Amino acid sequence: MKKFKLIYIFSIFILVLLSCGTKLRKDDTKYIPYNGDEILVFQSNQNELDTIFLTGISKFNACYDPLSLLKPVCEGNSLSCKRSDPNYDRYFTDKSLMSISKIKNETFIGFDINLRYSWFYGKAYMNIENFKNLPNSEMKIGDKIFNDVKIIEADNKYIERDNYVKRFYWSVSHGFLGLDQRNRNWRLLKIIN
Repeated sequence: MKKFKLIYIFSIFILVLLSCGTKLRKDDTKYIPYNGDEILVFQSNQNELDTIFLTGISKFNACYDPLSLLKPVCEGNSLSCKRSDPNYDRYFTDKSLMSISKIKNETFIGFDINLRYSWFYGKAYMNIENFKNLPNSEMKIGDKIFNDVKIIEADNKYIERDNYVKRFYWSVSHGFLGLDQRNRNWRLLKIIN
């Protein structure tokens, strides 16, 4: 009976240990430089305008596996938005501009970047340490200078597509600043709070 009790307690301990998730720290969430209710207005070098409407910051389970018996919870925060379809003249709702997640004691940052006629197909999901190690660049937009800009380059996957984005610019303190295509560049015109 004592062995059965010990095996039972040990099994419960293992189940609890395996089903425990990983929580984001306050230091991790600083990489979302928005409150979640801003409107980002962009202008292209072809004098086109596009808008991203931020709709909030929501929590999600970054380890979600519907077939798993043990349901680990890995905390993630997603910056939700309403934005243009990169292929058609319409808006998508319930999209995410970026996310931060904690999985097995590692923090990851992910970006889902597109504007009208433009889509970043590259690797935009990385360990936060790799993101921090990207060199800071300086970028001038109008009369404003940003000196903490990370330039995320695309791989050559889907390079033949018309909406292919070569790179995008992300300021650690101000967020999404713009992107470059072959014949079109988009830059942040203003943020409306």
